[in-house]
Amino acid sequence: MGVDDFIKRIERYYGKYPVGRLDVVKQYLSKLSDNYRLHLYAEVVLAFSSRWGVAPDVAIFEEQKKAVWDKLDRDVRPQIEDKSEYVDKATLDGFWKTFAATLREKRKERQERK
Repeated sequence: MGVDDFIKRIERYYGKYPVGRLDVVKQYLSKLSDNYRLHLYAEVVLAFSSRWGVAPDVAIFEEQKKAVWDKLDRDVRPQIEDKSEYVDKATLDGFWKTFAATLREKRKERQERK
């Protein structure tokens, strides 16, 4: 669901957003995926009452974050691990050798100062 479609549906259900709030809501929603917005809409309708005729704001969307994430499939969640950032064994060995050499130098400098 696109941002404009999300806004139209929310405003049909709850009423129009005031101009200043609409800009903030659009900015917030633009950072979300279409699939996330679809689930967010469903959760907001379940959790946020329309009885006062006030459209939900960013705080309401943030309150629904856990419920939305619980419903999203694992394949649409952002990658938690990026294996391209893993350090290979040679790089790690080089780090430890450099680290050990630095420690030896610092110990030697400290002993020379005494």
